[in-house]
This record gives sequence, structure tokens and C-alpha cells, in this order.
Amino acid sequence: MGCYNLNKLYDPYRGKWVVETPEEQVRQKVIAELVFLGYPKSLISVEKSVVDQTSYSSANRRFDILCSTKHNEGLIPLLLIECKDKTDMSAIAQVVGYNERIGAPFVCIASKDLRFTQCAHPGFLAITWDEEIPSFNELNSYIS
Repeated sequence: MGCYNLNKLYDPYRGKWVVETPEEQVRQKVIAELVFLGYPKSLISVEKSVVDQTSYSSANRRFDILCSTKHNEGLIPLLLIECKDKTDMSAIAQVVGYNERIGAPFVCIASKDLRFTQCAHPGFLAITWDEEIPSFNELNSYIS
């Protein structure tokens, strides 16, 4: 986890101080776990805009974490993660909505109350939910 400064914490992945919220604490723990699981830091994006070309809304929509992988065409989305203080149906709707635009084969919701809530592969006939995030090599093995 990053360094602390009153109610801010230093995010080493974005290289800046951010407000220390329960969601930010979850995000920092998840990123540290991803690095431990073999996800290259250079392939992890944190809080980037989600482009919505079907909406005229000026709402600022940003995903929490997107892990990419190298593929024939260059970089492609691999795992989209939404971090929440507490998981509820709106969190599921949010990550699914973001993923309609991003197209990651795996999505995950992580929260403070459950270490890693769900990780699913939308391409399977029946979506399966796991309590842990698979390693980078494991998810890459599903990409053909």
C-alpha cells in the first residue's frame, strides 16, 4: 500500500496523492494483489475514462482497474475490476455497463467486506463466480 498523509494516500501506480476513501483503500489492495499474481505493472490501467459513444451525457465515467494483455493485434483488455466499499447490485450493473464498451473477457468486483468478490468470464455459457482473482498466466491461458 502507498504512503499516508493525513486523509490522502500516495498511489504509486498513478504517481500522485489521492483522497483516502474506503474505495481507494480497496483499489490499492487489489492492485498490490494483481502485481503479486504476476500482472505486469505496465499493463495495469487505473481510473481511466470509459468512452461512451452512445450517450450524450457529460458524466465523467471511469473504470477502476483494467488489466490488459499482449495479443496479435497489440494490447487487448483482459480483466476489468470495479472496486467498491460494499458490493451491491449497482456495482454489478456498473462493471457490466463499463464492460459493454471495453470488452474484457473477464470482469471482477472487489470490495472491502469481501476480499475479492466475483470474477467472471462472460463468454462462458454459464457465468461462474470465484472468490479469488486468477493469476495473469491463468487468465492469459483462456485467450486464444
